[in-house]
Amino acid sequence: MAYHFSDNVYTHTFTPREYQVELLDSSKKRNTIVCSSTSAAKAFIAVKLLQEYSWQMRSSTGKRALFILDPQNVKIMTTQIRLLTDLPVINIDSVDDLDWEGIVRENSVIVLTAEICIELLLLGCLCYSYLNLLIIDDCLHGVRQILIEKLMVKYDEMDTNKPRILGLVGGLLGMDMQPVLLEAEMQRLERLLRSSVDTSSELVTLLRLCCHPHEHILECEMMVSVPLYDTLKRHILKAKEFILDHRFDPSEIYSDEFLEELRQVPDPKLQPLEILEEILHVLEDLGPWAADQAALNALASIEKLKVKIPYERHYLLLCMISTVMVLIRANCDDAFGNLEEMEKIAQFSTPKVLRFLEIIREFKPNNCEKPPEIIEPAAEIIATNNNKCGRKNYRGLRRCQMLRQQSDDVLCALVFVHNRCTAKVLFTLLSTVSQCDQDFWWVSTLYTVEKVIDPSKEPREAETEHRRQEEVLRKYRAHECNIMIATSVLEQGCDLPKCNLVIRFDLPLSFHSYVQSKARARVTDSYYLLIATENELSNFIKQLATYTQVENTLLRRCYSLEPDEQEKSEADRYTPAINPYQPTEESGSPNVTLSSAIQLVNKYCAKLPSDTFTRLTPIWEISERADGYVCTLRLPINSPVKQTVSSPLLPNVLLAKRVTAFFTCQLLHRAGELDDNLQPVGKENFKASEEDWNHFPLEPADEELTKENVEQRPGTTKRRQYYYKRIAEALLDCHPKPDEPTYFYRIVMTLTCPLPEEQNTRGRKIYPPEDSPQGFGILTCKPIPRICPFPIFTRSGEVSVDLELCSSDEILTADNIYKISEFVNYTFTSVLRLQRYLMVFKPDVADSSYLITPTYTDPNGTRIDWDFINLIYESRHVLPQSISDEDRIGYKFEPSHYRDAVVMPWYRNRDQPQYFYVAEICTNLNPKSSFPGSEYSTFEEYYLRKYNIKIQNSDQHLLDVDHTSARLNFLTPRYVNRKGVALPTSSEETKRAKRENLEQKQILVPELCAIHPFPGSLWRKAVCLPCILYRINALLLADQIRMMVAQEIGLGQIELPEGMWVVRYV
Repeated sequence: MAYHFSDNVYTHTFTPREYQVELLDSSKKRNTIVCSSTSAAKAFIAVKLLQEYSWQMRSSTGKRALFILDPQNVKIMTTQIRLLTDLPVINIDSVDDLDWEGIVRENSVIVLTAEICIELLLLGCLCYSYLNLLIIDDCLHGVRQILIEKLMVKYDEMDTNKPRILGLVGGLLGMDMQPVLLEAEMQRLERLLRSSVDTSSELVTLLRLCCHPHEHILECEMMVSVPLYDTLKRHILKAKEFILDHRFDPSEIYSDEFLEELRQVPDPKLQPLEILEEILHVLEDLGPWAADQAALNALASIEKLKVKIPYERHYLLLCMISTVMVLIRANCDDAFGNLEEMEKIAQFSTPKVLRFLEIIREFKPNNCEKPPEIIEPAAEIIATNNNKCGRKNYRGLRRCQMLRQQSDDVLCALVFVHNRCTAKVLFTLLSTVSQCDQDFWWVSTLYTVEKVIDPSKEPREAETEHRRQEEVLRKYRAHECNIMIATSVLEQGCDLPKCNLVIRFDLPLSFHSYVQSKARARVTDSYYLLIATENELSNFIKQLATYTQVENTLLRRCYSLEPDEQEKSEADRYTPAINPYQPTEESGSPNVTLSSAIQLVNKYCAKLPSDTFTRLTPIWEISERADGYVCTLRLPINSPVKQTVSSPLLPNVLLAKRVTAFFTCQLLHRAGELDDNLQPVGKENFKASEEDWNHFPLEPADEELTKENVEQRPGTTKRRQYYYKRIAEALLDCHPKPDEPTYFYRIVMTLTCPLPEEQNTRGRKIYPPEDSPQGFGILTCKPIPRICPFPIFTRSGEVSVDLELCSSDEILTADNIYKISEFVNYTFTSVLRLQRYLMVFKPDVADSSYLITPTYTDPNGTRIDWDFINLIYESRHVLPQSISDEDRIGYKFEPSHYRDAVVMPWYRNRDQPQYFYVAEICTNLNPKSSFPGSEYSTFEEYYLRKYNIKIQNSDQHLLDVDHTSARLNFLTPRYVNRKGVALPTSSEETKRAKRENLEQKQILVPELCAIHPFPGSLWRKAVCLPCILYRINALLLADQIRMMVAQEIGLGQIELPEGMWVVRYV
């Protein structure tokens, strides 16, 4: 993802790439074994490596790639390679009647099993000399290990031109990693495949690039038993014993005919036992006060379960557990007496809880003064006159809203626990102490746990749960709370802010959990604290030693390591030898040194435009020479600085990187990418110049942005970036000239996928554009290169758009060009209404100056529709006019005039008339028909009372109309959002109302409407013009890039063969 200034910027190494990219780079340099537990990562590396070597495979006599894997994955991988590359691929499942020479000649990639590969080897067919890549996926254990060893013996016999080997191993970095076994397994794999194991993975990336927080284990005593603790534990164990002894066998009660249904009934003991286990764990780990809070939470959960449960026995056992929870609370209330809330916590909590509160107290921010509290009076619930926190039944005041200062030393803590119940109790604990103890007033806490509601069974509740969790994370990211309590759900996969304190309230159970939770401490000088009881300490120290050995083993075999301390100190000695680069001569002005150059380069890359899923990183490489190291660096592709920067020969890798970065910073400043303060110049700092102001107005949001220097996160909609629009060369300076040959292209529109019935809410007729003889074309004095058909998405469904050359020698007079220009002006100004303030229509001086013309297609071909051009030219200045009652006395309704028509009610909005498609002529309605609603009795009365218009023809049919489309972007389907997620469809009841209820329709009277000269079929095509022309320009630009690549580096053909785009888009 893109990095913002507020995130950590790496100082000793260039911003790392995604670990998959690092593995790919390692695979290109040496024989590599990749350890990945995800099939997606393995497929990515394999396919990308095939693409890297594809230049050697393109000819019939070129090299070939061999892909060996398990039988069940052969067809899957073949399909993936066929879909993700353009390489011919085949899978072999038998050697019988096999034309091996033909297969090798016609296919670049051969996918097969280890068994088939051995048979080919024995038959003398397989020869490694014509292979450039050998990929082996998960065939490295058991019987197949022996087969692979036989293949590798043949590999060892080769002296030169050995194929590159890529081994893919899953499960090596699994949950149960033992140092000795891990090292032994890696050595075995390296011997087997004659390769090196590269342990780069998401886990190892965390180990390499985390901020290495201060790590401490905090020991605490076990709880001294108190009478209340013993009483509560006795109640819980007694209830648990009762549940375990409970017998539930429905077959003893019901006959065999219900046996199938009874097997689907869940065990009624499961949920009660789970609740009791959670309460018992809280009691033993946190103490009686926490058990009291957990019992309260359990009571609320049980009541919800009782409402949903459909079985009587389950309901009865839940009632029994509910009684136990009430008993626990009653015992706690009796033991607590009239103690203050803080006294309850101090006396009835375990040393582990008290140590946790001490830790929170020690991390109180410096110079933190309590702001004035604003308490909402409506939130007060007073049980007695004594408003003390310790009173029975006293709920306290609603949480006060306090403004918290944002600074670098503000606490941002993350507390990890194992289960939901503990998370809720700790949340209650911190909320309570923040209200009842002045030392904790600054604490603001939230909690998040894993989702438990099944979306398929309870979609509404699941959606509510998801939104609640997202809101909690949003508040944490916005620093509206400073302590987040979470289960393992936040160990990975969530974008969280920089934490300076991570507390493992419950010790990690695996190496993965340990590393992922520690990596959440993302601030320099942050802390990672593990709380352990006396009983846990010795075992955990042994486990921690194991984790350290595993960590060292993984890092040793990772080929992208951070510099060690010795390397840093050696590089630091050379820093004073080179003077800092200072853009200005003013004393004390910003400068860059060897030690800060890498950080500045990373900072610059983070400011380059990108989306939220792209990590822009410099591409660098270290070359080892006899006397030292040389570093070469290239900036990301969208940086204007394209040079490859190299360092001189230097004795240290880190020093070589620093010198290269130092040279790069100077280049960036000279190129204007860094200002005189050595800050990256971003496009969001765009300032409208005087010339800009004279030529176009900015929208309000843009105008506000030019006045403010607001930093927004890259890749978000709040960060605007400005680019000059590029026009394809084929569309530049192409205005038709009088009496000279002109190219005439027809825009062909074909409905390929009608709108699904469930999306057609109003049940409207589908209008295939190919059924209408009228359309649009392009007139230009330059030929347009062939482009592929592309889809757009209209009200009628998915439409394929193509460009067809009708004539290359169309002759136009000056009068013809003038009338067509007026037609273009009318179409885009009066029909599409795209004219904006200060825009002037001058097609002869515009950069993109081709003309749009109406066309007419019949069996004889397609021609320019001059009759329609003349009609528009003559009526281009006509606006709807009011027609008096006297002039409408003789009005006669002609249905044929309104079929495929666009109408305008002339009695309203005459300066900006509204246009409507005539969807249906309602033969069952006339002006005397009942008007929908209760305010007017008939349509005739409605117009008379509201507009003072008397309808003259009472027998005319009424028109059911639809608004002409205000949407001009048809590049994405109408029934999905911007992310491609399907929008919810209307219910059958809503569809029926929109199709049958007049209140859901727009009804017009023909007598009171003017008919637009554009027919409805042509208007529907006209609204597609902006996105069609936009996409044509984009495809032509892409073709320019393709031709440039073909010319300059010889990749691909400069001129595509005839008929390349004959197949239409499907």
